[in-house]
This record gives sequence, structure tokens and C-alpha cells, in this order.
Amino acid sequence: MNFSLDFSTMSKTEKVLFPLPSSNRYQQITNLILPASAEQLTQKNGQRLAIFWPAQAELSFKYHGRAIETDWSQIYFKKYGQSAYFNEDYLINRQDLEMKAVAEEWLGEETDLKKVVRLLYENTLAYLHYGRPIRDLYPYTQALTEQETDCGGFATFLATLLQSQGLPARLVLGYVLKNNLGQKIKKMSLQNLGLNDLSMHAWLEVQLADETWLPLDPATDWRHRRAESQRQASLALIPADRLVLSYGHNQTLNYQGKKYHWPIWQHPEIIK
Repeated sequence: MNFSLDFSTMSKTEKVLFPLPSSNRYQQITNLILPASAEQLTQKNGQRLAIFWPAQAELSFKYHGRAIETDWSQIYFKKYGQSAYFNEDYLINRQDLEMKAVAEEWLGEETDLKKVVRLLYENTLAYLHYGRPIRDLYPYTQALTEQETDCGGFATFLATLLQSQGLPARLVLGYVLKNNLGQKIKKMSLQNLGLNDLSMHAWLEVQLADETWLPLDPATDWRHRRAESQRQASLALIPADRLVLSYGHNQTLNYQGKKYHWPIWQHPEIIK
């Protein structure tokens, strides 16, 4: 499947940053082509970024999605006393007393970590309702107090609960491929897919005892269980339908003597 992402409709006077897709467990990316004038940067965590002028902003690559289905019987968790993936910020805060109280109410005396993860997951689906999607990222507090939230709110809420129990969790940001008639026609006629063939999406991963990551997609699961979507994804099950751009949140960039900050890397962003 070939993609051609065109950002030329953005500002003509300012540069644009975009997180570059890389091969990972969710996808294989090959034949990545950028404008000759584009700058490529690599962050300490391995995240690749491109900075370019919008007038020359066309990014193309070949994409192959990979499904993830993990055998639950082979999964093992452990509590971590410290982790670089623990957060205490406005988006995810493992020390929030209200969230700790919610986790304690839902878990009771349960200490088996596999049951802990499943209980927090299932209760999140029972507590929250999907709605009011936004371009940005809802913090866990919005999901806690309003209960109606989008995929990002589901992810920050559940990540906070998991971290409150000593389980490192992180966000995964990117897109899902639309499955409408227009996209099917493009695939059949071998046309390149573009930004209009993608929908923003966020989900999360929790770290296992062997320091690998288990994906969880509570928002998609919530919608599928209520027949609002035919797309299936859940705890330990992710279909081959998503383009991953970044992991984590509170992203910073030092560029030409200035420091930039974004809650997430998911969209093309203006460099002023």
C-alpha cells in the first residue's frame, strides 16, 4: 500500500514538523521519500522527525500493516518501583489521589497483576463513554470528571490507572486506515492513499515483565461492543490497520536555538 501525504495547503511562510513513520511491530515502512530540502532529525528515543517548507511538503512511503494478537496465557506482569515511563503531569498522573481511589474501588483486594490489568481495562469500558473527539489529547481528568471522551481520553485515563498500580504504560499515537468505499476504490486501482484516507487515533501499551509492551485499545473496543464500529481491537489484540507515528507524550524539540513543546507528535506542526 503506497501513501503520499501532501502538506502544501499549510502555511507558506513557516516550516512544518512531521513525525516520520518507522518500521515497528505495527507496521513495515519502506521506500520513504522526502523533499530534497527537508531536514531529518533523530531524537534520543529514536523518534525520527522531518522539517520542511509546506510548498515542498510531500512525503511518500510504502506501508504494510502488521496485526498483533498476544496469547494471554503467556503474558506476565510485574510491579516497578521506578520507571522512565511513569508520569506525573496533567495528561497522565500516577499520583493522583482520586484516580488511586478509583483503582482501589475497582480492584478491591485483588493482587494478581493479570487480573488487575483486566479489571482496570473492563471497568474503564464500563465507566467511560465514547464521544466528542478532538484534534488534541484529552487529559485523564477530563475523562474522570466528564466520562464522555475520545480515544485519547480513554488512553490517558487507563494509563493513569495502570501507572497508579506500578505498571508502566505509554501512549501510542498515529492513525487508523479508513475502510470506506473511496479507499477500497483507491486500493483496487493502485492509487496512493493520502491524509484523507486516515483517521486520528490513540491507544496505549503496558509494559510486561520482560520489558516488552502489550497493546490495549479501549476506545475501539468500546465502540465495537456497542455496534458503533466494525473495527475490532481490544486488550492484546490490534488489527493491521494503523499507521504509528510516535510513542509517549510531552514531546520537546530543540531546533535552531529554540525549544518547542507539543503534548503529542501526531499531526503536522508549524515551526515558528
